[in-house]
Amino acid sequence: MSEKRIRQILIFQVGRLSLGMDVDYVSSIVRDQEITEIPTPVPNVLGITYQQGTCIPVFSLKKSLNLGKTQAPPDAVIITRLRKGLLALPIDGVKEISDLKEGDLQGVPNIISAGQVGYLSNVASVKGQLISLVNPDRLISDEEKSALDAMIKKLENEKKD
Repeated sequence: MSEKRIRQILIFQVGRLSLGMDVDYVSSIVRDQEITEIPTPVPNVLGITYQQGTCIPVFSLKKSLNLGKTQAPPDAVIITRLRKGLLALPIDGVKEISDLKEGDLQGVPNIISAGQVGYLSNVASVKGQLISLVNPDRLISDEEKSALDAMIKKLENEKKD
């Protein structure tokens, strides 16, 4: 008897690292997306981008994972749906969408789940490769989201004036 598919994940590149995310979080993937770098009250948030008239904060997985800073623009941006709004994630490439089965998932070590990268929710085995899964809802706290929302509201009001 074969194992039942439990979810689909999008596998993408950030630097040389392959990461994954449940496709239910993905609103869209946009190429050639302009990112406006501005100072923000939240670490690892680079600035903002606009998608269909909506101002969206941009979170850098590369910066958060200490993968270095590149001057080249990202290949694409994943627009993710959070419990409370949207968040854009610059990436260096999309690899594939893969089906996961129950036996493919493992927990992350406690040292990782409790540290600065607590947004890594599981590790999945995909075609013999281990892929760390990102939970976008854990990228920023509710307090950080509120601070970003206030910043975006202020920017939108200034734009109207």
